[in-house]
Amino acid sequence: MNTCCFVDLETGGLEADKNGITEIAAVPFVIGTSESGLPFVQETGEPFHCLVKPEKWLTYSLGALSMQSGYRSMDQLIANGIPELKAYAGLLDFLCEHLGGESWIGRIWAHEAIFDWGFIKAMEDRHTEGGTIAMAQFGKRCDWSCSKFLYRRLAALGVVPDMEEVHLSTVAMHYGISFDVQHTALGDCHVGIQCLERIMQDEYHYYMKRPLDILDQHITLWTETKKDDEAEEAWSRDFVTAVGADNAPRIARADALRRLKFDLE
Repeated sequence: MNTCCFVDLETGGLEADKNGITEIAAVPFVIGTSESGLPFVQETGEPFHCLVKPEKWLTYSLGALSMQSGYRSMDQLIANGIPELKAYAGLLDFLCEHLGGESWIGRIWAHEAIFDWGFIKAMEDRHTEGGTIAMAQFGKRCDWSCSKFLYRRLAALGVVPDMEEVHLSTVAMHYGISFDVQHTALGDCHVGIQCLERIMQDEYHYYMKRPLDILDQHITLWTETKKDDEAEEAWSRDFVTAVGADNAPRIARADALRRLKFDLE
């Protein structure tokens, strides 16, 4: 079982190049399968967590800060946060420790993967002269795995309720998972990992009960509902993770369909 890390950020707004990160958390976990083949997700170690001091050249929306339980003032961030560069280096060291020197593709998870990746990339660009060193590890957006995409696929297939906005809070509510403290990076990581396990188990049950040609329908529905072109690259990888590597016929079928779609485009 490879170790993965679930990452979550709190920010001072929605624009990665203008708004600053206020909090970063990462929690290591593994994805495994029970004797019956059902996937499980289990936290495996101490998390990384820090508040980030405001930077003079970035902006922070009071509305965004007011959403973050316990860290609602700039004064608190100034008093308890660490410099952005130190926060970035700390996260990178933590991921290196837990993910090692092998490829990180598919091993960094987030519920809002595109959003969080964008803020990490912007922070990296500010401190590494374009990010040419560390981005070899952090990779492209599609190299991060996204639990929101997994949920959206299931919703398109009618397995789970469709939602206009697939927020972590609404997914958690669907699965009956509660937050100790909502809108904190560390709390959201813990809940995100629990939701990921339930999503993977739903996906496993759905596909194991259906013939291989259901994947044709899956490809069509996912293509119609996906929000980001780069996310398509992660399709087969995340499907394999959820369904299990022992189910080779289904995996081969999924990969063949994905590659055919790319060839046609």
